[in-house]
Amino acid sequence: MDVTGSDIAMTVDGRLYDVRVNLPGAHNIYNALAASCALNAIGIADKHILTAVSTFKSGFGRMETVKINNVPVNIILVKNTAGFNRIIDYLFLVDDEYILCVILNDKPADGTDISWINDVVFEKLEEMNDKIRYVYLGGSRAGDMALRLKNAGFDMNKVYTVKNDKDLVNKALEHNIPIYITATYTAMFNLRNMLTGKYSLKEFYK
Repeated sequence: MDVTGSDIAMTVDGRLYDVRVNLPGAHNIYNALAASCALNAIGIADKHILTAVSTFKSGFGRMETVKINNVPVNIILVKNTAGFNRIIDYLFLVDDEYILCVILNDKPADGTDISWINDVVFEKLEEMNDKIRYVYLGGSRAGDMALRLKNAGFDMNKVYTVKNDKDLVNKALEHNIPIYITATYTAMFNLRNMLTGKYSLKEFYK
């Protein structure tokens, strides 16, 4: 398992295959297996299932990676405790130094109660302190996120609150190292629209 995907052994109707899951994160192994079971159940041939698993690309904001000024920017939707904990586990796979961004909104589509962040194990981030150069926080509840990181014992000298998405991305890009942006639902749309307009990225639905 690495930051781009996982090599697994998968059994289909008693036949064992070595296959690359072309999506990062342990949770996507389960997603790939579930999709494979569904395809097998409706009669799709093994070779087509294996091809799909090994070539499928991340969708909008779901571990999506784009290049901006030759810097890899990884965009990751977060919406609950379980999902954010999986992302923190995924970050342990990153070998090089990086910038972490968290954009937390509390609109109805995000969920107006953001108390779930208190159950995310942000304490683990301290174990990655040598890899996380800076943390940039944005969104309507950036202050709450800053407090949560402080309570988790993270080095607050590395944490900055930024007023809008444009400034957040600009600050992150200044360091010319990989960027990991975690964002709630409406924050994801706002961020993606800004990136599309400023950097001429492909629309997320294309």
